[in-house]
Amino acid sequence: FSCGANEQGVFVNQRNHSIVEKEGVENTYWKAARKEKLCEVALAEGVIVYGELLGPGIQKNIYNLKDHEVYVFDAKKAGLWLNVKEFSSLVEKYKLKIAPILFEGKLK
Repeated sequence: FSCGANEQGVFVNQRNHSIVEKEGVENTYWKAARKEKLCEVALAEGVIVYGELLGPGIQKNIYNLKDHEVYVFDAKKAGLWLNVKEFSSLVEKYKLKIAPILFEGKLK
């Protein structure tokens, strides 16, 4: 799941598909993006934030969450991935929930 902004405004994607909001229809992805302030981050910082949506009705809700949550794992700005320091700074500045870091270092 990703949330970003461009000339047309804020967008929310699920994999390779944009989710268009329809008036009067509540969408889980848009609701979660707003709840976690990802739209604000995208607009303020000019980034695309990538995260995993978890909660009721999503992948069997293995964590037994009561509400939907987004755990971010990456971000892009001007077509380039943020480095660890930039990403960590973004996460801290906006108090985003971060996916667990399983490895940090150079892959061979």
